[in-house]
Formats: sequence, structure tokens, C-alpha cells
Amino acid sequence: MPLDAHELARATADIVKAHTAPLLRRIEALEARKPERGEPGEKGDQGVPGPSGVGLAGAMIDRSGVLILTLSNGESLEIGPVIGKDGPPGEKGEKGDTGERGEQGTQGEKGERGPAGFSLESFDVIPTDERTIELRFDAGDTRHTYELEFPVTVYRNVFKEGDTYARGDVVTWAGSAWHADRETKEKPGAPESGWSLMVKKGRDGKDAK
Repeated sequence: MPLDAHELARATADIVKAHTAPLLRRIEALEARKPERGEPGEKGDQGVPGPSGVGLAGAMIDRSGVLILTLSNGESLEIGPVIGKDGPPGEKGEKGDTGERGEQGTQGEKGERGPAGFSLESFDVIPTDERTIELRFDAGDTRHTYELEFPVTVYRNVFKEGDTYARGDVVTWAGSAWHADRETKEKPGAPESGWSLMVKKGRDGKDAK
């Protein structure tokens, strides 16, 4: 990252001010005092030469924004960060145009063969009695059956006590024909017996004598 000379000068000036401010205040305080003139002293011996001064050998700003000063004696001094952090993200831009369609991929491997589907060979209709049929569906070793009952009229001869009659049965009783409206064991003609009169008994004819 290029080093801005103005930023380096400002940063260096701040460092110098921070380190020299106490000394300047001390000098101002001493200058404010009114010194008393003393008697001249004897000339002293020549002092030992002081250490060499330290100068600025180089400067750089790292990725985190910290200013690193390299001194002539090999030491380094970090200042900063002198560059602020990134600001919040900006608003979302508009949606770009749709890109070109990519090339078609290679065909995948052939999958395993699925189970056989249903066919007419797996279906059968079987009559079980005068008014019931059985629907049979076979799929391998599995079989499903469904019974359908139709209330068609079936003649059951003369009514017999103790027998159970289904809806649609027809019997004769006391010279009349009766139709079963529901499953019942009651005698035809009784109240709430479940029977309906189909053909009423005719009148007796005259004696041939």
C-alpha cells in the first residue's frame, strides 16, 4: 500500500509533540523563574561525548492500518491504526442478467428394473352365490380380494322359522309372496318384520260341487 507523506508527517508530528510536551512545560517553568546571578564558578573539565542520536530509517502501513516506523538503531515503533475500519456494506445492487445455459451433463447410469405393473392377467371375477361376486387382484405372492353384493331378487321357497333371510330374498307365506327389505328372521306379516307384501293371496274359488 503506498505511504501518504501527509499522513506520515501528521503522525510523526503527533508523536514528537507527545514526547516533547513535558520537556517544553519544564523549560517554560524554568524560564519563568527569575534566576539569581551567582558568582562565576571555576571552569570544569570537558564532559564525555553523548550517544549518537536516533533517526528515522523507514515507515510502512500494514494491512490492519498500523503505521510502523523503523529507526536507525534497528528498533521499530508502531503507531495507529492510522486508517479507519471498513464502513457498513452498501445497498444491494440490481440483479444481473441470466448467464448462458451450460452444457448438458452426461447421462446417468441405468437404474434397476422396477416391479411388474398391473395387467388383466392379474385380475379375476368369481361368483360366490346368487347375488355376490368376488374381485380378485394378484401381484406376485400377494392377493387382494373384494366382495360386492347386489340385492337382486332370489326366491327362497316357503318361509321357514329360524332361518335368516337377506335383503332381496322372496318367500311365500300364508298364500302370499313376501320381499325382504333387510336381513331378518321375523315372520312375514308381523309388525316391523322387515318384509313387504309382493303378491297377496287370492280369494278361494267356489266349490265345484
